Amino acid sequence: MRELGETGAVGVGAPTSGKLLDRPLVLATRRSAAVAFLGLLPVLVLGAVGFMLFTTDLGHAPMFDYHGDLWTAGRSILDGRNPYQVAHLSDRLQAINHGRALDPRFALPVYPAPALLMFTPLSMLPYTAAAAGFLVVLLAALVGSLRISGVRDWRCYGAVFLSYPVLYGLVLGNVTPLLMLAAALAWRFRDRTGVGATSLGVGIAFKLILWPMLAWLLIARRTTSAIIAVAEALALTVIAWAAIGFAGFGQYPHLLSLLSSIESHVAFSPYALASSLGAPRWLALVCAAAVGLILIGGAWTQRANERRVFSLCFVAALAFSPVVWSHYYAALYLPIALRSPRFTALWLAPALLWPIADPARTTGQIAMFMAMAAVVCALVLVERLPHVRLRGLAA
Repeated sequence: MRELGETGAVGVGAPTSGKLLDRPLVLATRRSAAVAFLGLLPVLVLGAVGFMLFTTDLGHAPMFDYHGDLWTAGRSILDGRNPYQVAHLSDRLQAINHGRALDPRFALPVYPAPALLMFTPLSMLPYTAAAAGFLVVLLAALVGSLRISGVRDWRCYGAVFLSYPVLYGLVLGNVTPLLMLAAALAWRFRDRTGVGATSLGVGIAFKLILWPMLAWLLIARRTTSAIIAVAEALALTVIAWAAIGFAGFGQYPHLLSLLSSIESHVAFSPYALASSLGAPRWLALVCAAAVGLILIGGAWTQRANERRVFSLCFVAALAFSPVVWSHYYAALYLPIALRSPRFTALWLAPALLWPIADPARTTGQIAMFMAMAAVVCALVLVERLPHVRLRGLAA
């Protein structure tokens, strides 16, 4: 007969021992995968991008947008010249209207005067040094916006630096991280009216795309903050333009109109999609406004949850803007950070946004990217979806 002790040893002891042996191995494998994929790989990718950016012959200056917009504008301001080139944009639009095939990639000063003036001191440096300094500013702003939003999980930062919109924005020298920082500060200090409202006001003065964030303040019954933010934005705009002798001030609305007309067929926005499909300008604007207003309306229905209101209005800023490039969608990491400060599958969603061509060359390319963008935005904003954690990447 088999003894009871033997039965216990054979039937229970051996499998338990196996599980105890297997579990540490599984956990170690998961940790190693997390470190490799979300720790080591992002560092290597970011290092390679930075190295190649300043050592490879790109056919143009590294950080293309920063060079053509902010650095060039700063040199013009330092020389006492008008930084805005409205005539150049007008000639370019005429050439396009006459059927000439032009390279859609170009960068000219188009930001409001506060943005140009803020970074004019960097233009006193040789370009490579200025570009390297601006890259550090963008990295600090991106990391800072997530830290301010409460993200302490290192895996989240790894996911961010594996995302095409983030990496491409850094390569171009795009200011999206600075807008994220302004919005993150406005959220963090929303209960300190002066600080929070000023942060948003500075962001709007820096780039008008953030103006729909005023809807967040109004829906959340922070009317005083909204008034202060508008006043701050107007004051900074007037002061900055006065500092450069109001150069280009009267022509600036026309400059923005020219820019949207030139880039409306190659960007990634509801306006661009409608325009590329042949819609007249007024109808494309209506389409963009409709999408933006749907998001603002959604924010109103969620007014009991201010974080959701903030996120919906933040994404509405992308919908309202006529010109949106693929790297603008890096801004989606801010609502992700507020919703999920620890790593989940949601942090990988913006990495899906790899455009077939940027700028787009066909209506199909715009439509395909916008379809993917709609899915990613839905994942970010719709919170009733299952909350998925990637167990294999758990620390």
